[in-house]
Amino acid sequence: MLDDPGWLAVRRTPYEVATPSTERLALAGVDGGLDARRPAFLGRRQRHHASHTSTTVDASRGAGGLALRWDDRCYLTLEARGHDGGTTVTAQAVLSGLRRAWTAELPAGEVELAIETVPPDRDSPVGADTIRLTAGSTVLAELDGRYWCAEAATYFTGRVTGLLASEGVVTFAYLTYRGTDGLL
Repeated sequence: MLDDPGWLAVRRTPYEVATPSTERLALAGVDGGLDARRPAFLGRRQRHHASHTSTTVDASRGAGGLALRWDDRCYLTLEARGHDGGTTVTAQAVLSGLRRAWTAELPAGEVELAIETVPPDRDSPVGADTIRLTAGSTVLAELDGRYWCAEAATYFTGRVTGLLASEGVVTFAYLTYRGTDGLL
């Protein structure tokens, strides 16, 4: 699975980040999450204007989830953290040192996380896409995508969406990506 050259890790190989099994993919967290020099992040490039990336995460033994990374200083995360009686999901937007976070409390157990990019409609005065961060059926944030683009951030690979672990061991059932250059 990780032999596919479409997988990207930051300053490491995919096999240094993830441990595949027959049913799940495990990532051992790195303190600092995406702020770490070599984070536990495994992703794939966004290839379409409209995209939907999702995963089911078990964060009962750690903290982690889904992230959209542009560069070391510009990224979005959806991080699940299990605790007695539930799961806290935190969406975070980071843009050149500025941070904003939103949280939601969900029932204990696995959580489905999704990042969706929606192109602007033809009448949009801004002309940028919208990035939506979702946990289960709860939309935690909708963000103006122009801040996570080549005009606002340095880049090498463009937008990369993938799995992230920042603490303990986090397991993932899958990572799905679907996209189109029209609307989803």
